[in-house]
Parts: sequence; structure tokens; C-alpha cells
Amino acid sequence: MEKAIIVSAYIVRGADSTVDLGEERYPVADIADALGKWNSDESRWVPADDVTAVVKFLLGETGQFWAESYSNSEFSPEGWYSYANEDPYTGDRFEYTADLEGFDTSELIEIYERVTRELPGR
Repeated sequence: MEKAIIVSAYIVRGADSTVDLGEERYPVADIADALGKWNSDESRWVPADDVTAVVKFLLGETGQFWAESYSNSEFSPEGWYSYANEDPYTGDRFEYTADLEGFDTSELIEIYERVTRELPGR
């Protein structure tokens, strides 16, 4: 299975109205390539490793997601990262979640530890 980050978006309008805006799939290989760098003799582009690419994505370096919280107080492979913002004009709340797909447990734990160290309030 290809490693990917699945970002789902929702609009919350009041207590009883949530609109699903769908999801977008970000292949980790594409993120790793975009966040890579040249090797020391500048002869070859080297993609970032998968864990580093995901951590940078979740912490906002790509501009597509900014993790504010993790779904559980303890790590679990089924957990997800999330953030939300509010439209000051309409009062609509936009909520975004990121699920990780195709990673083994040790990679998920490393991602969790690196991201949650940087989350607000930590």
C-alpha cells in the first residue's frame, strides 16, 4: 500500500449541521520529493525520508495542514491529527483531519512523538 496522508474537511454550522467537504489524498512520495534537498556534492536530488516528510506536512511546512491536536491522549495507530479555524464573517467553523495510511507501527509512533512535541500546549 502506498503511504499517504488523507485530509478530510468539514464545515460545522451550529450544533446540528456539519457539511462534509470531502477528502484529499497526498502521496508521501510526492511530499518527500518536494521537501528533499541536494546531496553534499550537489549531483543528485535526495527526497526527504517518509517520516520527516509527514512530520513537516503535519506541522505546516507545506502550507496544506497545521496540526493543532491529536485525537487521543495516548498514541494509537487509529488516531488522527486535526485543526480547525473559524470564518469571522459567517461564524462557520472549518475542521480538518489527517489520517496516515500505509505506515507501520514504529513509523506511526515516531511521527506521533515528533509532531506532538511541537503541538501547542506541549
